[in-house]
Amino acid sequence: MIFTLSTWWLAAGVLFGAPAATHDPGAGTGAGERHEFHVTYARLGIEGDVVQVRLRFFADDLVEGLRRAGGDPGSGLAVDPRVDSLVTAYVNARFVVTAGTARLSGGIVASGEEAEGQEPVWWYVFAYRAPVPVRTLTLRNTLLTELFDDQRNIVRVQHFPSEKQQTWYLTVDDPEARFDV
Repeated sequence: MIFTLSTWWLAAGVLFGAPAATHDPGAGTGAGERHEFHVTYARLGIEGDVVQVRLRFFADDLVEGLRRAGGDPGSGLAVDPRVDSLVTAYVNARFVVTAGTARLSGGIVASGEEAEGQEPVWWYVFAYRAPVPVRTLTLRNTLLTELFDDQRNIVRVQHFPSEKQQTWYLTVDDPEARFDV
């Protein structure tokens, strides 16, 4: 079956899962509880001059990242223009997408909350437009690496209509990847 970028988002439904969070067996769900894994998960699609990415974060980690970057989301994450502005600035600074030689800036087109086990997770879909069809994509993903030395950022990329795919496991010491169409 041949997918386009727009049908890919629809066909994927939930799109993907992130590695499950695990908790200290004796821990409750109260404030201050921390999950064991520090991970973000991104699903990135390329079609022509359009790049879309769906990013998933543990909510507490993203809130702390926003605060550390100088933005205070107040009582937490929400579908709200002020919070979206903070998230957009944070993501554009730390999830750097370059198509050819052009650095792209993304904007939020959708967002929401879900759970991974008992952990609240927030997801955002960002859309980018390149000046010409994307032939080479370079990504520098340092999301949350300012917080955790063991942060892992998993990125899965797929090009349409070729359906060429690649997955990257990016770390504090190795935050960059390149995808050639």
